[in-house]
Amino acid sequence: MHARIKETLWIYVFLFSKRLWVRSFALVSFQKYGYRHQTKELLLTHPGSYNNWNNKKISSLDFYKEKRTLSMINKLFKFDPESANLSQKAVFYVNQPVSQLEDYEIKVLQNLRDRFVASKIYIKLHPHTSLYQIDCYKKIENVEIIDTTIPAELYIAKLHNAIVISGWSTSLLYGNETCNFFWLHPLYKKQRLIGNNLNIKNPTNHIQEIDEINKITFKSNL
Repeated sequence: MHARIKETLWIYVFLFSKRLWVRSFALVSFQKYGYRHQTKELLLTHPGSYNNWNNKKISSLDFYKEKRTLSMINKLFKFDPESANLSQKAVFYVNQPVSQLEDYEIKVLQNLRDRFVASKIYIKLHPHTSLYQIDCYKKIENVEIIDTTIPAELYIAKLHNAIVISGWSTSLLYGNETCNFFWLHPLYKKQRLIGNNLNIKNPTNHIQEIDEINKITFKSNL
């Protein structure tokens, strides 16, 4: 309850600071999406995986596959895809600032460095990544660190025949048909780095959840 109250107050303070006046008050719910009666319709990127528990109107949202919409989003974030100059057949890692994973994720990246010698490794930093971890990344050969506030999804849209990996980052929910996507949280659980109580739901068909490093591969048909 304490977390709900804190999160609710934060949201209302943010809204009021932007002069968005809300006439009704409701506590945030962490379990029930679309719980407010004022919400008439839900826009979902993966509607087939959603339990429509309160029978809301559901609409599919697939804006990343529409070039015009993607171009507008790039402009919104002032992102020039061509200037990113991402290599083909690269490894794109979206990091998450979890201290107990820091040393092991370096082992994972070094394993990929040894297996895919010709591939460049891009590391998209989370804003809270520690300086210690950034220094560790820099010691890996042929690594480029991406330290911007531009969403990882916009970089993923630009990749071709890449390996895209993370512990469980939601940025991987955006699918790029030329790439292979992997969530590593089963591997972290197997190594007892995170608890089994971490419940991650995968609503996609493209993200593979793996518990062995050697299952990370490129697409074979490209």
